[in-house]
Amino acid sequence: VSTLETPSRRLALKVVSAKSVDSDSSANRAKDALSDAARELNYMLDNNSLFLMSAIGGGGVQLQGTDGTLATSSYPNVGVAILMQEMFSDLAKHLETHGVLPEAHCRFYVASVLLGFENLHSRRIIHRDIKTENVLIGLDGYVRIADFGLSKQCETVESLSFHSVCGTPDYFAPEIACLTADEASMGAQYSKAVDLWAVGVLTYNLLEGCLPFESESDEEVDRKILAYCNQANSLPWTQSTAAGRNFVESLLQKKPDNRLGMAPQGGYVALR
Repeated sequence: VSTLETPSRRLALKVVSAKSVDSDSSANRAKDALSDAARELNYMLDNNSLFLMSAIGGGGVQLQGTDGTLATSSYPNVGVAILMQEMFSDLAKHLETHGVLPEAHCRFYVASVLLGFENLHSRRIIHRDIKTENVLIGLDGYVRIADFGLSKQCETVESLSFHSVCGTPDYFAPEIACLTADEASMGAQYSKAVDLWAVGVLTYNLLEGCLPFESESDEEVDRKILAYCNQANSLPWTQSTAAGRNFVESLLQKKPDNRLGMAPQGGYVALR
């Protein structure tokens, strides 16, 4: 899109609305979707890191039909619009196009993601859904973490209580993968360590060209994650250097406090 003030400048517009939620969902689900989008907008308006997607503007909007009239819906015709800078691509498409990346390129992208997370975690925000699709590549070649719809701010990023399992199963940390439905509904604790685990999965993906725990079903993914954590299986390395392997394995630790980047391991100073 473009604005009337600067019609030559290309921008991106994300709109989340009640109508974009599955029509079979309840009104509460639609409200939750709008609430998540409003929270995402606030996080993006507050961003001050070059490695996080920021919002140029946005707010609540009324949705219109193609004929210019308000769209008909049983739910109020409102949505949340987020205006952002135009981006070139994302890491998922980059991998699909170029295949396995040289380790120097991988180091550059992962370092950028970690600098973004350092800023996000300093604001007590846990992302909860990092993956190659959510790491966008700008026209300048630098990456920015995007999609804060599942992000959550808490009193401390060392511990966050949640009542639902969210994120992408291939990137689940073991403390999420092993949860039962009852445990999730009662509320369980996890920390910024889930983001650090996901960075380990993302790094492996960039180095090896595939996901370490990928499978056809979410249950099988969970089984592979837990088997790895119980040392029943090792990661299937094919071409990475010892340095790359050590870095990934320092993040893919079963115990959250043992992951590189956590306070007992020296925090972000050691991670850098």
